[in-house]
Amino acid sequence: MFELGEGFNLCMYGYGSKRSLLMGFASHYHTQSDVPPKIIVVNGYTPGLTIRDVLATLAGQVVAKSTKLPTQPPALADLILSRISPSAQGQHITLLVHSLDHPNLRKHQAIFARLAAHPLISLIASVDNPNFALLWDLPLTRSFKFLYHDTTTFAPFTAELDVVEEVNALLGRSGRRLGGKDGVAYVLKSLPENARNLFRILVAEQLALVDAGGEVATDGTNGFGGSDDEDDDLLGAEDEEEALAQTTPSKRVRGRGRPAKKAKAKAAPRAVVTTSGEGVEYRTLYHKAVEEFVCSSELNFRTLLKEFHDHRMIESRKDALGTERLIVPFRREELEGILEELL
Repeated sequence: MFELGEGFNLCMYGYGSKRSLLMGFASHYHTQSDVPPKIIVVNGYTPGLTIRDVLATLAGQVVAKSTKLPTQPPALADLILSRISPSAQGQHITLLVHSLDHPNLRKHQAIFARLAAHPLISLIASVDNPNFALLWDLPLTRSFKFLYHDTTTFAPFTAELDVVEEVNALLGRSGRRLGGKDGVAYVLKSLPENARNLFRILVAEQLALVDAGGEVATDGTNGFGGSDDEDDDLLGAEDEEEALAQTTPSKRVRGRGRPAKKAKAKAAPRAVVTTSGEGVEYRTLYHKAVEEFVCSSELNFRTLLKEFHDHRMIESRKDALGTERLIVPFRREELEGILEELL
C-alpha cells in the first residue's frame, strides 16, 4: 500500500497462480484505505477478452453513460485519460490485471503503460511467463513504473488455463485449433496475398451485415469453428440422398430388386452459440473478389475458400431459402481486430 501511495505500480511474478493472492490484497487495500479506491479487476486469461472490453469497463467509471465511446482502442484510451481530472476527489482508480502477459493482452502493452503512467491510476498486475520482461522496451518500462515482487505460490493454475485447449491436447486434437484470432493471423501470414485479400473482403462484408443487424447460430467450438465432420457444402456440393431421406416420410423401394441403401447416421446436434453476422452470400463474395481482382475464375475462388476451410477459419451454412452463406465464426470485436491487421 505504501508503494502504491508513492506513485509506483506493482508487478507480481513467480511460479504458481497468483489470483487468490491478488484478490486478497485488493480486498485488504479497499478496506484499509482512508478513501476506498475504485478497483477494476481484469481477468486477462478469459477466452475472447479484447482490449476494448477492458477500456469500456474502465470508461464506465469515468465517462458519462450518455457519451458515445470511440470504437478504436487508442481513441478510447485518450477519452478515458482526458476525463480523469487530478482535481477531482475520489476518482482514483486501481486496475488489477491477472495475467498481463497473456496472449489476449500482449499486443496492447502500450495502452496499459499509458494508463499506468496516469497519476490517478494504479496498476497491480500478475505475470506468468518467465520471459515477461521481453514484452517491454525501455520507454514502456519507464511508463509502467513497476516495482517487482517475487510471489511464487506453487498454486495450480486452475482459472488461468484454457480447459478447451487441455482437452484438445489430451484427445490429440490440438492441431485442429490454432488459438482463435491469433491463429487466423498466423495462418494468413503463410498464405499468398490474394488469399489474404479475399479473407479481408469476407470479414469486411460480414461486419457490414452485423451493422445492418442479424446474428447466426454456429457450432460451439471456440476458435476457428467447425466440427470434426467436413462441411462439403462449402464448394456447392450436396448430399442428395440425405436430403431425400429427410424429406420423404415413407420408405422408398428401389426398382429391379436392388437392395435399399442404408440410411446414413444423423449428425449429433450442435451446440448453438451466437456469432457476429448472418454470413456473406457465396455469390456476393465471389463478385466482390472479381471486382477487386482477387481471383479471375470461380475455380480459383473455390481453391482459396478450400484453404480457409481446411484451416477451419470459415464455416458454410445454408439459410431458409437454400442460399449458401460463408461465416467467419468470431465475435464483432475479434473480427474488427482481424480486419485492422489485414488493412
